[in-house]
Amino acid sequence: MSIIFLVGGCLCVGYIILIYNIYSNWGNYSPNAQKLDTIPNISIVIAARNEASCISACLESIYKNEYPFPNFEVIVVDDHSTDQTSQIARSIDNQNISVTVLSSPGQGKKAAVDNGISMAKFPNILLHRCRQYRFKSMVNQSFYFI
Repeated sequence: MSIIFLVGGCLCVGYIILIYNIYSNWGNYSPNAQKLDTIPNISIVIAARNEASCISACLESIYKNEYPFPNFEVIVVDDHSTDQTSQIARSIDNQNISVTVLSSPGQGKKAAVDNGISMAKFPNILLHRCRQYRFKSMVNQSFYFI
């Protein structure tokens, strides 16, 4: 019985120390303090299956990003869609961003993601869900946490 109280007491003390450290350092984090010397090139991979209803909004949210356009490409992998996902992705034209639309043989999302990564030009990969509309600084903030 005393071992249970000892273990419980240690866990409580550890938890209190953890909460104190989080609380005391909360205001010290600033993404701007982690500015990179060079802007890394990234490939954004979107695996999409039957996403015709949202692929255009997804790509538009990426186009509106604050990340500099020459430093990233977008790869849309159509994972054996039965709707117009790939046609819509191909029809969206933006002169500033490289968009590549690939077809996957329908072996699942993992195979589609692997296919997109294998075709990426840049070593840094950002996976993006089609139905997830991000704020305008998503790419910048993603690299602050690497």
